[in-house]
Amino acid sequence: MSFNKIIDKYLSKQNLSNWEIVQKDENEKFSNVIVIPAICEFENIRKLIESLLSNNLQNINKTLALFIINNKVNDSNEIKNDNLNSIKYIEKLLNSDTHKLKFGYIDCFLDGKELPEKDAGAGLARKIGMDLALNLFDFSNKEKKVLISLDSDCLVSENYIKEDFDFLNKKNIPVVFINPRFRNINFNSIVVDYSNGAYQIITKAINDGVNNLACFCNGLSNSNENEKFNGFINAIVDKKKSINLEWINYGDFSYEKIFNILVEFKKLNKLPEIIFITNEEYTIWIISILEKLNLKIGEDIDLIY
Repeated sequence: MSFNKIIDKYLSKQNLSNWEIVQKDENEKFSNVIVIPAICEFENIRKLIESLLSNNLQNINKTLALFIINNKVNDSNEIKNDNLNSIKYIEKLLNSDTHKLKFGYIDCFLDGKELPEKDAGAGLARKIGMDLALNLFDFSNKEKKVLISLDSDCLVSENYIKEDFDFLNKKNIPVVFINPRFRNINFNSIVVDYSNGAYQIITKAINDGVNNLACFCNGLSNSNENEKFNGFINAIVDKKKSINLEWINYGDFSYEKIFNILVEFKKLNKLPEIIFITNEEYTIWIISILEKLNLKIGEDIDLIY
């Protein structure tokens, strides 16, 4: 089955008919898509776009910054008016000449297009954006396709696009960003937020027959990491699974320390089925270490970050 057919088959199973991507040229394809969910973030969106445009865009592959402007039916008029201002601002950029950085948006806020009350939030908006973004990739060329997500209230450095995309293009790293709230997902590399997301995805893994779970967490100075760690532990306890203390690594680890731990796992043939990781630094290190150990993500071991 061709990759295009795999994508089409996946998208056909998603409930996306209510939303579409708005861009200058609906047939234009890209190598990189930056997905940015936003609700009531007009001022922050302007600042984020300014920081994106401060990047050196001459030597990057074609890139689209895709904003998912969203709210619920019952959100206040203040939120909806702010979202409308965001749409108007982004529409002005659609026709601007920004070399290889283009802009687009998905309307998840006007009447009939709002996010469902039950699942509304950044997670669902991000999933809608990432799913629809798959239609934007030009699979006819051999360039690596990069799908990455940003928060609308952040700023990026002047080297952000080049450095991050160069890193992903030079390294053969399979990274798939998946919203943990949704079911029927295949494990590869998964991004989760906070305690509830961690709890749900670990519960799903156990329900699917996974028994051997390891964890790397540096929660000593980060409350978000502690929340994720608590979600991980609570899911194991609630599913009445035993906790292998050898696989629970909590603390401030160096690259060398994590390398030695994983080497020992492999040497003793005690590799877990899934490694749960609570921060980006450890994730990048572990991906690098697994590559050095000739262990394939998605085949020999799965990652949840």
